[in-house]
Amino acid sequence: MAVSGSAKMRIRLPAETVARSYRDVVYQELKDGGVKRLLEIEPGPLPPAQIIERTGVMHDTEAEVAEQRRTFWVSGYYHLREILDATRRCGLDLNNLDAVFELGCGAARVIRHFRAMPEVRLIASDIGATSIRWCQANIPGVEFHVNQPTPPLEFAEDESFDVAIAMSVFTHIPLNWQSLWLHEISRILRRGGFLVATVAGEHHRRLQLRGKPLECFRRHGHVTLSPRDPGVSVSTRLTNTWDVFQTKGELYKVFGDVFKILSHLEDQHGLDTLVLQKPR
Repeated sequence: MAVSGSAKMRIRLPAETVARSYRDVVYQELKDGGVKRLLEIEPGPLPPAQIIERTGVMHDTEAEVAEQRRTFWVSGYYHLREILDATRRCGLDLNNLDAVFELGCGAARVIRHFRAMPEVRLIASDIGATSIRWCQANIPGVEFHVNQPTPPLEFAEDESFDVAIAMSVFTHIPLNWQSLWLHEISRILRRGGFLVATVAGEHHRRLQLRGKPLECFRRHGHVTLSPRDPGVSVSTRLTNTWDVFQTKGELYKVFGDVFKILSHLEDQHGLDTLVLQKPR
């Protein structure tokens, strides 16, 4: 007997099952791209809802927190694939990858999945001490540190990393600090090393900017929302930071002053991604 559309039940697989299936797809794509060896590392535990709220929530709803937790593992695997594929296309030999650093790691949503790369040294930091304590207790195989709002990264030596990643980090760094952080990341990257960073693009401008902030953005090419401003993200309000928006021209001027800009992937449903390289 046929079942009508209204009578069909929506079946949702457990998040763990979805994550492992997606992991297998990502691993196969990376192997097809030339990665010779990957370890089948379990994704690790989900962080508490309070940490999710402080590291990745736009709206103040229980439903969004629940959805962020449900997709936490899959989004991490997605960024693993995107970062490795983008840097490989720009010339990085993934089979000789030695060290990766993540700035603003939150609950290690991304860096934990790099543990699949054998013998790669992984270091991550975040301004949130609560998130770092949770990571240190729950995510083995990565060295975690608390960083200050401004450089230096005292735990990181000069020219010691092949790749640095900053997912939704420069979206919260004030304009007068961005150059400081770009120079600091350049310091710890080896010559020819890569920085992969996400920035707020058209999607988030449409979502968050209205009235005077939008006028300011159009007039000056940039605008910064403080925790009390309308349109600010929940995570920014809870962490007492900022939401930062820049035009392409402003982005290229600031980032291009320190790095060579290799690619700018615009995302109509999320953050844009910049792939940058330290001069050789």
